[in-house]
Amino acid sequence: MNTVLQKYKNALLLLVLGLGCTAGVWYMAYNLGYYYGSLAMLGPIFAILGIAALFFPNTLHDAHDKEASALQKFRRLPLGMKLFVAVAFGAGLANLYLLGYFDKNDNAKSSQEKVLERSALEYQQSKV
Repeated sequence: MNTVLQKYKNALLLLVLGLGCTAGVWYMAYNLGYYYGSLAMLGPIFAILGIAALFFPNTLHDAHDKEASALQKFRRLPLGMKLFVAVAFGAGLANLYLLGYFDKNDNAKSSQEKVLERSALEYQQSKV
């Protein structure tokens, strides 16, 4: 398969995966009352890096070197790609903030505890 076409296909896959994760997290937060924090952070990051891979399809391949460390690979990226990475992490943090992750009262309980409380409440309501 053509390598340029493969790069665009992978970029679109990353974009769709990121958008799907973000939409799924917001659906869970709104309808179920809980969400997964790591997925809430990674969804926007994947979506924005997918957009970056569409704009810069060859930069990741050009910066890749098996002997280089991760920091050396990052230094080889052009400024535009570095800005996309910074914006992606900012968008992930903004998504967590909008979901109320940094709220001290709501963040004290994990997602599993919230699920257990919700199922116990639903069970009590069904008995009445």
